[in-house]
Amino acid sequence: MKQENVTPSFLNYTLTTPESDWIDATLSRMTLEEKVGQMIVPFAFGDFLNRNSAAYKRLYRLITHYKVGGIALFKGTILNYASLINEMQKLADIPLLISADFERGMGMRLTDSVSFPYNMGIAATGDPEYAYKMGLAVSQEMKALGVHQNYAPVADINININNPVVNVRAYSEDKEVVARFCSAFIRACNEEKILSTAKHFPGHGNTDIDSHTELSPVYSGEEEYYERDFYPFRKAVEAGVSSIMTAHLDIPTITGKSGYPATVSEFVVKELIRNRLNFDGLITTDAMTMFGISSSYSVGEGTVRTVLAGTDQILLPPDEEVAINALLRSIRAGVIPLESIDKSVRRILKAKIWTGAVANNKVDISTLTAKINRPETIALAREISSKALKVIMDDDLILPLDFSKKVSCITIADSQAADLEVSFQNELNNRVSLFRKFILDTKSSGDDYLKAMTIAENSDMLIIPLFIRIRAFQGTILYIPEQIEFVNRLTEKGIKFVLICFGNPYAITRFKDLKCCINTFGDATIVQEAAARFIARTPV
Repeated sequence: MKQENVTPSFLNYTLTTPESDWIDATLSRMTLEEKVGQMIVPFAFGDFLNRNSAAYKRLYRLITHYKVGGIALFKGTILNYASLINEMQKLADIPLLISADFERGMGMRLTDSVSFPYNMGIAATGDPEYAYKMGLAVSQEMKALGVHQNYAPVADINININNPVVNVRAYSEDKEVVARFCSAFIRACNEEKILSTAKHFPGHGNTDIDSHTELSPVYSGEEEYYERDFYPFRKAVEAGVSSIMTAHLDIPTITGKSGYPATVSEFVVKELIRNRLNFDGLITTDAMTMFGISSSYSVGEGTVRTVLAGTDQILLPPDEEVAINALLRSIRAGVIPLESIDKSVRRILKAKIWTGAVANNKVDISTLTAKINRPETIALAREISSKALKVIMDDDLILPLDFSKKVSCITIADSQAADLEVSFQNELNNRVSLFRKFILDTKSSGDDYLKAMTIAENSDMLIIPLFIRIRAFQGTILYIPEQIEFVNRLTEKGIKFVLICFGNPYAITRFKDLKCCINTFGDATIVQEAAARFIARTPV
């Protein structure tokens, strides 16, 4: 792995005289409204937008009237992203800083791009170079698409196995592993001048509550926190991370207050991030639409408190106009010092220079077919998916399976099964001859469970792909009692099976006396293909 950055990190980058002059001149001519607008990052879907559509008119007004500083993009397609980015950049007086959460690769947001395993799968390879290679591949494709800021890597340590929001997104339960893999990813981003984002500060790993649905309590004690949770963020800063995302967490042992989101804590932002981490990069909030903060404060109050705490970027305010007007009133009343606003805007403008947004913000659509979904990126995702796959146990020496016998596949899913949940079944059936195939999902009836048990009793061996996953706003990890009972009854009846976890690796703790289990650390199609190759013992 490359141990030194080819280019200076955002923090270490020294502006040229013309660049510094541009920031000074831009800041001096900006109105207060324009300065505040730079700190606001609204959402947009990467869809094709007709200019008369409500979605287009919303973005048009945010960019031309409120002068927002950037756009955070969500689900879309490659060409629609490119078209929308070009259209929005043409509307902006100051180039927009385009951001997205490509934590698992661009396929996490783009339906026609490549997904990698979750971070825990990257770390399961045992080699941080895979985090570096993945970070480099994703950053190169982001650059081609005109996206400047990646809301990754996850610097949380998954301390609580019942964590419904971090879980497999964390690299590990070990702080050293998290730090090494985060640092490798960050170095790759810096090489391509993509803004990396260490999240979710001050550490979202030791909770069993989803901050999307309510304010999440973190159970770490003060000494424990500084020794463990804080550590990967310190290493991320040493590696040259560009930005840090604060989280809507309740950590009274750190903030000194209970029921108080870390997002609005001056101690968390100014003391821990700015002073103790000696970090002068961008500080962004997690989404302000999350109930972890919106349940405690109105849009205006939450925004003002967040900026008072020292944050630079307000991500996804539920109502951008309300957020902006609240900030303007507070600045004019002397509640928020104008000096702090100027410092934030300077950081944002510097980020736009460092990423190349100022020099060239147009996406060259003609080059995308050569730069995105490259064969080497797909090959890397396949390689990582194969190396991440781990046989957790095989007590009865079930593996490798003998497909000359009656081997059936019964998929268990925590949602209504769609194309994704049947990918493994179909991929495996293309490689070997399955005796029977069946699916148990959230729509399955008692009769369906009886049919599945009949298939199991008439088979020599079962393969059970298990899709129990974490999801934003779900609140908890969804364990369906009937599904758990079905698997436990197989064990009681002495029916041999291999359980393959596609998603939450801790799901195996819910079953009794498992004999054979495989963790894949993901549910992406490319991960399921790797599992099918492994089970069928066939090459790529």
